[in-house]
Amino acid sequence: MSVYLPDEIWMLIFENRAALYIQSHFRRLMFAHGHTTGWRTHILPHLVKKLNLEDLKLIYCSSWVRREWKKEPRSWHYMLEREAHQLWLIVAELRNDVANKVTVLARL
Repeated sequence: MSVYLPDEIWMLIFENRAALYIQSHFRRLMFAHGHTTGWRTHILPHLVKKLNLEDLKLIYCSSWVRREWKKEPRSWHYMLEREAHQLWLIVAELRNDVANKVTVLARL
């Protein structure tokens, strides 16, 4: 036995399914590093202690930083404990990158 549904309802079902698919992939992209061993216990507390909120947002928005948090959390833990000056170099590089993007957009 087949159920007939109007085309509008089928479109709503497919659009909802597509939205759920996109949302799940976005969450995986943005928050996958949180599932790695040591993220909450080692990396996050050091970042909160050493960075202000603006710098923390800046570093969190960087996809390559999140990828490194996921792939190499031990190297970040080592850096935050023993070579904290490297964190400031990363933040300065990200600030420079954001400033360059804003300048390019302003010229358009």
